[in-house]
This record gives sequence, C-alpha cells and structure tokens, in this order.
Amino acid sequence: MIAGPVPLDGLDAVPWADLSHAYGSAADVPAILRALARPGPDPEREERLDELDSAIHHQGGAVYSAGAAALSAGVR
Repeated sequence: MIAGPVPLDGLDAVPWADLSHAYGSAADVPAILRALARPGPDPEREERLDELDSAIHHQGGAVYSAGAAALSAGVR
C-alpha cells in the first residue's frame, strides 16, 4: 500500500507522443497517470485504471511501448 502521493517527477521526460498503446498514440497516458495518482476519493478511479490497463496491456496479453514507460515514469 502506498502511504502518500506517488511521485511522478519523470512523467514529462517521457516522449509519450512517440510511444503507442492499443488505441494509437500514448499522448493521453500522462493525464491518466496523474488522475490515478491524485490523493483522496475518486469515484472514477476504477474506470481510469481500466482505461489505462486496456490501453497499455490490451486484453490481458498485448503489451505496448507505453506500458514500460508508464510503469517506470514515477521511478526516475
């Protein structure tokens, strides 16, 4: 369990528009990650997580270039 907000310091260093996910350009991924990382209750969090999962790990098998970047964006 995460105690505080997830640091996303490296998010803007990723060339998201050059990466892809199941639906095309991954330029939308930073906004999804930021929304997911916001503290506090969010009635749309599960929907956002499903959206991200479907885009970067499509149908539980296809993994796209945006997937590795999304996982490592906050670790930099």
